[in-house]
Amino acid sequence: MTVSFEICTKSVSIVVEDALLGTSSAVVALPRGIMQDGFITDIDGVCRLLSPEIAQLGAAKVRQCEFVLPASFAITQEVSLPRVKKSRILPLLRGQLEGGIADIGRYVVDYIPFSDDFDTLTLLAVLMEKKLIGQYIMLAERLSLKCTGIQLRFARLRRMMMQNKVTDTAFVIADIMPGEAELSLFEGGSVFVRSVRIDEADSTLSDWGIAFASAGPDITQQAAIVADGINSLIQFQDSRNRDLPVSAIYATGDTERYKELLSTCSLRLGRSIGPLNQNGQAVVEVMR
Repeated sequence: MTVSFEICTKSVSIVVEDALLGTSSAVVALPRGIMQDGFITDIDGVCRLLSPEIAQLGAAKVRQCEFVLPASFAITQEVSLPRVKKSRILPLLRGQLEGGIADIGRYVVDYIPFSDDFDTLTLLAVLMEKKLIGQYIMLAERLSLKCTGIQLRFARLRRMMMQNKVTDTAFVIADIMPGEAELSLFEGGSVFVRSVRIDEADSTLSDWGIAFASAGPDITQQAAIVADGINSLIQFQDSRNRDLPVSAIYATGDTERYKELLSTCSLRLGRSIGPLNQNGQAVVEVMR
């Protein structure tokens, strides 16, 4: 039995996987302001919210867990390096990042390899604050658990696609969460992700220059703006590789608003949007 905590700014999804019983889950809403840029302002308060749900899911005896975080909790940057031995990649990467990122010693640096062509290695640098990582390790300890890993949502999706050998096409996955959304463009081993916050009081501007609507009851407006973000990714892919346009769009995440988001986005884009199940089978069936 394994337990994972999928964190976002407004909720925590607890996912329990059991070899015999299958998968069970629960969503715990977080009080307003308890999550600030990925940092938890009241760890004990979060523990009090999570503990009874963990027990309710029958996972009270589990001793290990992992955390799945949104991309907005990290810094990501595409980087090209000379082709070197694997042992030299991280030192070389840190050296290249130092000029553009202040106080890089605050971060744990990792990377996702994209391609290894001739003399050039293209990768996605991923930086997460050591203090932030330490906080989630502390949260696990307060829950009497040992943290065995911290991963990003889009990286997990990418790994799922790679395992299912979905690498010969380009597609978009819209990962909708309470409080934010991640729009990810996948092409082969590459992934380009943009995080968009869904604020309750006012809208924010995404990296694509798209205003994301407030997270009020107007699901139609929110879905329409998600569709505009997806369209921006489609246009971005057309500009970088016209020979491999986006062939499919998928949505995953907030199941409570799932159908309305899919329907509105599909109408606005004039394209179908398929659901993405946990093992990526929906993508695999369409792409093969």
